[in-house]
Amino acid sequence: ELRSLVHECEWSTLICEDNQTVTEISWDQSQLTGSIPSEVRYLTKLERLNLVGNSLVGTIPTEIGLLSNLAKLELGNNIISGTIPAEIGRLSNLTRLDLGGNEVIGTIPEDLYDIPNLQYLYLENNHIEGTLSENLANSRELLAIYLGGNQMTGSIPVGLKSGSSIRPLRYFSIFNNSFTGSIPLSLRLRNLYYLDLSYNQLTGNFEEDFARTHTQIRHFYINHNKFSGTLPETIGNMGNYRTIEFWINDNQFEGTPPMSFLKDNKENKDLLTYKIQNNNWDKNAKINNKDFCNLWVFSGESGEIVEFGTTCDYCPCKDACDRCDQY
Repeated sequence: ELRSLVHECEWSTLICEDNQTVTEISWDQSQLTGSIPSEVRYLTKLERLNLVGNSLVGTIPTEIGLLSNLAKLELGNNIISGTIPAEIGRLSNLTRLDLGGNEVIGTIPEDLYDIPNLQYLYLENNHIEGTLSENLANSRELLAIYLGGNQMTGSIPVGLKSGSSIRPLRYFSIFNNSFTGSIPLSLRLRNLYYLDLSYNQLTGNFEEDFARTHTQIRHFYINHNKFSGTLPETIGNMGNYRTIEFWINDNQFEGTPPMSFLKDNKENKDLLTYKIQNNNWDKNAKINNKDFCNLWVFSGESGEIVEFGTTCDYCPCKDACDRCDQY
């Protein structure tokens, strides 16, 4: 038997401390089946448990909460069910929690928000319900929050805002849930790079200074919500003219879409997709936007844009006929 011939610290998928104690298990994409045994509690020096991309079933054993040295718990893309054990909140050294792409149910335990060093939280594509707690304010080290593809409700907590110091948060994704309410005022997430609020029921307007306080955003998805009012022209300056994807389609915006991407000789050369269709834009402004529509679709003067989503009410195809004849 292998166990009697080779010490486990010599296995290529394990890392040990002083060749005696297991500190890391990396069995991702290894065609594993079965469930995680409660005996995992005996791996007291374990710092990383990576079982991503297998066919594991069953629930997460509460005994994982006894692994005080654990820094990375990665169980994504399995068939794990049950709730998230509150005991995970005891793991004060945990920096990465990945349970995405499973069959997890229930709510997010309040204890998770008290993990002092947590940086990456991946819970997307499960069956998680409930709200995102105001105790999110306690998780000051978070760099990434992925909660998309669940059944969560409630509003975006005010606790997400930067406090006396700017949050390091870079990725915030809650797409395809049932969140309601408006975006909290004065978020000031200056480090935010990726924002995905799409496919919810969010409402309200955008502040004039949203772009000024979100200077790092490159991916901006707020499509398929109920946002309304006029968008401040300054929102086109978001990300310091380096936005890559800008999706505001399928809302209730009025007035004219932001065009400052093209102004002041600071054209956005990084923009790939710009989607504004299915809003309540001013149809009477379409004549003034003829050059705007042609520019986006055909000229490439704003970089390597590959998709410009609009409606015939705002950018009629006939306005681009001269261009169409050239291609």
